[in-house]
Amino acid sequence: MILSDFSPFPEMNLLFSTLFCRTVSFTTFRWSFRLRDFPQDLLEIVDLHMSGRVIGAEPVGIDRGILSVRHAVEDNIEFSLCKNYCCRL
Repeated sequence: MILSDFSPFPEMNLLFSTLFCRTVSFTTFRWSFRLRDFPQDLLEIVDLHMSGRVIGAEPVGIDRGILSVRHAVEDNIEFSLCKNYCCRL
């Protein structure tokens, strides 16, 4: 694997709240992008097939961005604590 100079390596103690990797594949016969009132296509793609991996990660937010929520799993069962991580925009 070749690392790009434009993508710096993340800091060492980075924690993630979400990590995922999926293999995707899609085919389209015609895909066009058109501006609202302009009759000509801005971009037209014909007979496209793409496949590969999609990888995503979301870092854990700062302490101020962690929201703790108590919720009941069922009616007569004790409450559990769930942490929601709110990331900066």
